[in-house]
Amino acid sequence: MDRWVSNYLFSGISAHQKAIFAHLLWLIWKARNTLLFQGRKSYPTKLISEALLSQQLYEKWNPRKEPLTSKQDTWVPPDPGSLKLNVDCSWQGRNFECSVAGICRGANGICIDGFAQKIYAQSACIGETLAILQGLLWLKQFRSALTGTQDARTELPVTLSSDCLQAVDSIMGRQEPSWASLPLVLDC
Repeated sequence: MDRWVSNYLFSGISAHQKAIFAHLLWLIWKARNTLLFQGRKSYPTKLISEALLSQQLYEKWNPRKEPLTSKQDTWVPPDPGSLKLNVDCSWQGRNFECSVAGICRGANGICIDGFAQKIYAQSACIGETLAILQGLLWLKQFRSALTGTQDARTELPVTLSSDCLQAVDSIMGRQEPSWASLPLVLDC
C-alpha cells in the first residue's frame, strides 16, 4: 500500500491533485473509524464527492498569492543494502508536551518499521534531541531483533536523520550543547 501511495504521489500529478488525494485518504480514514466505532457504512462515491468539495472550499477560503507548486523537500533514500531512520519531534510550548517519532525505510522507500511516543521536554531543541535518543534506542532494539541476540551490532548500516541541526551538531561534537541538553547528548 505504501509503495502504491508513494508511486502515485511522485508520478507527476499536480499539487492540486495531491491535495484532493490527501483529503480522500483522510475521509477514508474517518469512514473506517465511523464503521469500526459507530457501525455506520460510508459510500465510496460520497467520499470522493466530499473530498472534491472539501478541497474546493479549502482553496476558496485559503487563497494563495503565489501559485500552488509541488516543490517540497523530498526524502533522500539511503544507499542500497542500508536503511534510513528519520526522526522528528512536535513540541507544544505551553505544557512542554511533545511527540517524538521515527520511521525506518529501505533504499526502495518501503517502510520497514517505526516508533512514536509522547514525552515532555523543556524546549523544542531538547525534544528533537530526545527524538534522536529514542531513535538510537529503537535502533538498538531493532538490530537486536534482527540478529536474535542482545548484541545490537550488525552489518546492516543505518543512517539516522533529523531536521534539527543544533541537536545533530551537539551530538556530533561540532558545537557545545546547552547545559539542559548535555545529559541527553552524552546518552546519544
